[in-house]
Amino acid sequence: MRVGDLGRVRFAYSPLVEVAESLYMLSSGSLQPVHRAWYGAIRRRLDAVDLELLQAVVPAHSYIADFLLPGATYPARTMADQLEKLAGLPADRIRRDIEDAWRGEPPPVRARQLVAAGAAGPALLAEALSSYWTVAMEPYWRDMRAVLDGDVAFRAAALTRSGLREVLADLHPQISVRDEEIRIDKRHSWQQDLSRAGLLLVPSVFT
Repeated sequence: MRVGDLGRVRFAYSPLVEVAESLYMLSSGSLQPVHRAWYGAIRRRLDAVDLELLQAVVPAHSYIADFLLPGATYPARTMADQLEKLAGLPADRIRRDIEDAWRGEPPPVRARQLVAAGAAGPALLAEALSSYWTVAMEPYWRDMRAVLDGDVAFRAAALTRSGLREVLADLHPQISVRDEEIRIDKRHSWQQDLSRAGLLLVPSVFT
């Protein structure tokens, strides 16, 4: 990352990303204390949602399907806009991302049925996600968005005041800024040149 890249640091969030992260939390059973009141309020209402399908698409693995993590904007796109775009995705894209999410394991029956639906699959998934949004997220979206707006404002102020190093300083112990690089301490190795794309920072209520 060069000095000029700081002009391309952006902040955004996404309703669909929040849906995906919340489903991952439910699949993994890693409910945090701060989320318990939310889960208690929606638990019974989840009976109206095809949670089996959604958890087959968002398993408790280390990878979330890319089609659920679209480019975020600020102010955030509406969930309806994002679901419309998802419903229009090629079926092969959905299949590849689901296979990636299962990391070489055979996907469960519901995921295979979704893939077998072919061109109708993306719309079926969008419908299930819409039901989940209506039950689990939409009633609380104003409060969630206030938290996300607050985090974006905090990070933007830190960037203006002290630069990128302070913005990243308290995100996670594995993240550090050294010279012209942002480093994330992971077991695998991967590099990304930010000189053209810039850096998009996306907060989430559920991570």
